[in-house]
Amino acid sequence: MRETFNCATDKSCRAQIWGINFDCKGDSGCTWNYEQSYDTTYLGPFMKCIFIDHECMAFPEPDAENNATCQVPVNATLKNLPREVLNGDWNVVDGYSHIYDCINCTWVGMHINEDNSIDYHTSYYYTQGKNGPVWRDVAMKGVYDPENGMIHFQGE
Repeated sequence: MRETFNCATDKSCRAQIWGINFDCKGDSGCTWNYEQSYDTTYLGPFMKCIFIDHECMAFPEPDAENNATCQVPVNATLKNLPREVLNGDWNVVDGYSHIYDCINCTWVGMHINEDNSIDYHTSYYYTQGKNGPVWRDVAMKGVYDPENGMIHFQGE
């Protein structure tokens, strides 16, 4: 149970758990703000330990905003979209998510290589609670399947 000890002795991990359980009470936007404001490497392993490895707790039911039914996106799949259309750098448009609209600036870049491997990067500027504004970076690797228009990603 090293994961529990690490989280319990880490100030940011304790702050996230406190905030998510007592301040947010199921509000996904509030939860996201706590996750961004109290950066820690210990919360992920702790959550995996209690929810997955040892099943000490069950996952709560998702709120209405996060209750998407998993399905194959048959009608939403774009077929034979050229690599040149997908490759590029973009700024994210506001107005589609009340959670992400609180982010001042978001840049997204996706680059499909000749072997159909994908490098995806996003950077966003976020006011991190008491710590002030920070730039956050996320990177993922993926594979582009031009035959069916699917892109598969895996976090790094």
